[in-house]
Amino acid sequence: MSIQSDLIELSQAIFNDRKKAQTLLHGLSGQITQKSPQGIKAAYYHAASFIANQSYQYDQALDYLHAARPAFERISNPVALANIWLDCSAVLTNQRKWKEAQAAIDKARRYLKNSEQPHLFAHLLAREGVLHLRLRNFGQALELLVESNARLMALKRSADLKDRHIHTLVLSSLGELYELRGLREQSIDAYTRVLPIVEEYRLWPRSAWHYLNAARVSMALNDLEGAGRFLDQSLQRCDPTDQEVKANVLTNQGIIAMLTNHPELARSKFEAGEALLAKPKKPTDYDNLAKAEWWYAELSRLTNDLESQENHLLNAFEIGEYGTDLNQQRRTAMALSVMYQRSNALVQALEWQQRATELTEKYYIELRKTERQELDARYELERIRQEAQMARLRVSGLQSKALRAQMNPHFLFNALNAIQGFITSGRGTEAATYLARFAKFMRQTLEYSDLEEVSLDDEINFIEKYLEINRKLRFRDKLNYLVRAPLEAEPSELMIPAMIIQPFVENAIEHGLRPKQEGFLSVSFELSEDEKHLICVIEDDGVGVKKGKEKIAAHGSEHQTHRSRGLDITKERLALLHGIPNGHFVTITDRSDLPPFTETGTKVLVEIPLLRE
Repeated sequence: MSIQSDLIELSQAIFNDRKKAQTLLHGLSGQITQKSPQGIKAAYYHAASFIANQSYQYDQALDYLHAARPAFERISNPVALANIWLDCSAVLTNQRKWKEAQAAIDKARRYLKNSEQPHLFAHLLAREGVLHLRLRNFGQALELLVESNARLMALKRSADLKDRHIHTLVLSSLGELYELRGLREQSIDAYTRVLPIVEEYRLWPRSAWHYLNAARVSMALNDLEGAGRFLDQSLQRCDPTDQEVKANVLTNQGIIAMLTNHPELARSKFEAGEALLAKPKKPTDYDNLAKAEWWYAELSRLTNDLESQENHLLNAFEIGEYGTDLNQQRRTAMALSVMYQRSNALVQALEWQQRATELTEKYYIELRKTERQELDARYELERIRQEAQMARLRVSGLQSKALRAQMNPHFLFNALNAIQGFITSGRGTEAATYLARFAKFMRQTLEYSDLEEVSLDDEINFIEKYLEINRKLRFRDKLNYLVRAPLEAEPSELMIPAMIIQPFVENAIEHGLRPKQEGFLSVSFELSEDEKHLICVIEDDGVGVKKGKEKIAAHGSEHQTHRSRGLDITKERLALLHGIPNGHFVTITDRSDLPPFTETGTKVLVEIPLLRE
């Protein structure tokens, strides 16, 4: 089989068959090299990140996603890049890195701004909804998840496997949200709506957890029969490598057996569950093992085996100290206190009551601390969101001002006057040609006013049109120019702020070259060393900054006021786009001050932020 066909099979297997996906991934790992096509590398790393995230290997998942991103950037695929950032947000949310997760979602939103991708907008709403759910911002989470669910349902048969996977995430998150708010009927409805999607599209890797969720809420609703059916299904769907979910299922089956007076069955289930957690590796393993011991103790209490009850409670407490569940620890301490009190071991009962009191205080302190951290995180995310929105509005306002400022009356008048000259001198063909070019340029200028970003390729094309109109209509073919793209990158892949270069080019023409009525102007671009910025150099052989200032000082100029305002607006835009309000990202130098100190003209260096990184 070819790499391409293996990748197609892998893209299906990550949702249907984890073992097969891992086998395919391992087989492909030796075939992917630096020389592999960008699309092949990107698809491989993207699939690998999904498997790593599902296996709780979050750092590795991020490494794979960061490896996939440059490949998608090089083939200029904004939809794939939006997907990458949404998957980054999922991993970062799992890591509880709230600000980074929101930043990843915002980057995905920027890629999707001008695209028709309803399924990805649904994915974005889902990821943002889960983030707010984790922060217990229930109102915002509910709004986002409900809208995502509606959008995903509207896809109907056009949805692919990832869309179905995201839909199960949305519904299970709604189930969790309702469960946390004590709305059990709504919770079980959401959890059970996941299951037909899982079965129809064979989304097996997390199916055991979905059945377990439905079982847990059914038990809370005292529907033990329904819970039992869900647990049986969960056990059938358990991945052999996922011991945690299997241990949870067995423990819950033991609880149902205990509540329905089947102590021996309950005991065997608890023993089987404990056996799976015999070698705990992470805090949650210890928490689950402590809960299993606690339920074992509860079974011993119901069968009046007080010695066994004591041993299991003591084990539960000791094991729980290696975990993080303070609530379970305090429950265990209270159970030990009650047990010793009933057997008249009052000293031990008092000791455990004191421990329970201490743990209760510690639990509520930690709970308040967590709630405060979540509140602070919600506040911080909202503050960042509002600041970003205000910055966008301000940039948008400055962009409109920039458009008005760069509609230089001299340029407009001279261009139209030159076209009129063609007409009156009988050069109708030239008049028609340049009138069409001028009209097209003006339309493009107006269209740019509605855009926040354009590709460097489009910006270069815009500048060349502007220079060509100036060369023909204002300089009578005596203006020469050269515009150079960066050698180390593809211009169509680099996104920069719209209408950011032209004001500097116009300034060079008006103040450097127009007084001479001829000259040469170059515009060159190169990537910064960190590849996060674009360095633009605008250079002319005109009169230079010093002579220009001398002339203005001697005679004054209304036009200078107009152009200074345009440049000031552009400088302010750059500072906002860089995120440094008082930053300086423009350097203007008279060429006579540069080696060999004999050339005239002006050199302008502009540092432009790349908007897609």
